[in-house]
Amino acid sequence: MKSIIRQFLNKESVVNKGEFNVDNLISIVNKHPIEVVWILWTIYLGVDVITRIYSNIDFASVKIIALHYFAGGFFQQFVFFVFLPNVLYLKKWKKQTVLFLLLFIAYLFLKLFLLSTPLFELTDPEGFIVKEGMRIFQFQIYIVALWGMVVAIKTSSEKNRLQLEYDRIRIDHTSIQLNPHMVINLFSGFAASIYPLSRDLYEDFNNFSALLSYCYKDPRLPNFLNEEVQAMEYLISCQRSRFPDKLSFSLTHQLDLVQCSKFIIPKGTLMSFVENTFKHGRCFDSNTPCVLNMGLATLENGCQRFIFALDNAKDIASTEQSSQFGIKAVNRILAHHFIDHYQLFISETHTDFSVFLYIDYEGNFTNWTA
Repeated sequence: MKSIIRQFLNKESVVNKGEFNVDNLISIVNKHPIEVVWILWTIYLGVDVITRIYSNIDFASVKIIALHYFAGGFFQQFVFFVFLPNVLYLKKWKKQTVLFLLLFIAYLFLKLFLLSTPLFELTDPEGFIVKEGMRIFQFQIYIVALWGMVVAIKTSSEKNRLQLEYDRIRIDHTSIQLNPHMVINLFSGFAASIYPLSRDLYEDFNNFSALLSYCYKDPRLPNFLNEEVQAMEYLISCQRSRFPDKLSFSLTHQLDLVQCSKFIIPKGTLMSFVENTFKHGRCFDSNTPCVLNMGLATLENGCQRFIFALDNAKDIASTEQSSQFGIKAVNRILAHHFIDHYQLFISETHTDFSVFLYIDYEGNFTNWTA
C-alpha cells in the first residue's frame, strides 16, 4: 500500500523489466497510425455498447449507429492526418476550420436525412447541433494526444537517424585526416633537428607545435584557464616570428598558472578576442599598439575574479566587413557555462575597440556541461 501511495505521488517509478515490449508498441503506432485510430474508435464504440446494455439504455437504429461510427471515425482520421498537420505545421488554420465546419454541416444534414426530419421542424435545433457537435468532438482530445505521441516518435526517430548519419560522416571525415598526434610529433621532431642550427627557429617550432596541440584539442573536453592563457602566448609568439619588426602587441599578466589550472574556461573564448585583434585591429602600427592585460583578484567573499582587458585601434577597412558574430558566439558560450558569474563589456568607437571581461570563480566553480 505504501508503494502504491508513493507511485501515486510520483515518488517512486515502476520499472519495466522486459515483460512488456514498449518498442514494439511504439513501432506499431508509428507504422500503422490509421489502423490505430480506427481500433481506438472501435473500442470506444464497444465501451458505449456495453454501457448501454448494462444500463438498459435504448439503442438507436442500425443506420444511425453506422452513421455515428463511420462519420466519427472519418472525423478522427481527418483531424489526425489533415487538420492538425496543416494547422500546426503550415498555419492554414482558417482554411482547415472552414473545411471542418463544412464537413460537420454535411454530417448534420445526412443525419437529418436518415431521421427523415427537416431541420426547421426540430423543436430544439440549437440543442441538436450542440449534441451532435459534442458527439463528434468529445473523442478529439484523445486523437490530439495520440497525434502528439506519433509526432514525438517520428521526431525522435528522425533525430536518431540524423545523429547516426552525423556520426558516420564525422568518422569518415576523421579517417581522411592526418592524426593530430602524428602531426605534433612531426613538428617536435623537426624542431629537435633544427635546434643545432638555430635556437630561435627551434623556439618558433615549439611554440607553433604547442599552438597546434591546443587547436586540435576536442572542444567538448574541459579546457583550463592556464591552457587558454598559454595558447594566447603561443599565438602572439608565432605572430612575432612572422612579423618581427612590425607587430606591436603588448601582453602583460602576473597569473599563477598553477592556480589557473584549477579554473575551467570554454576553449577558444579568450583566443577568439585575440584572433579578432589580428583580423580587425591595427597591430602593425607602433603608435597604436594592441594592449592585453590579465589578472586574478581575490574578492571579499573569497572567490577569485579573473580579469581580461584588451584594447586595440581599429582597422577601418577590415572592421566594415565584420559581422561581430564571434563576439556574440563567445557571449552565448560564457552565458551557458557561467550564467551570472561573468560580465562582458564591449566598448567601440570609430577608431578604437575594447573588451573587458571578468569571471568569478567560487572555489572550483564552473557550470561546465560539455
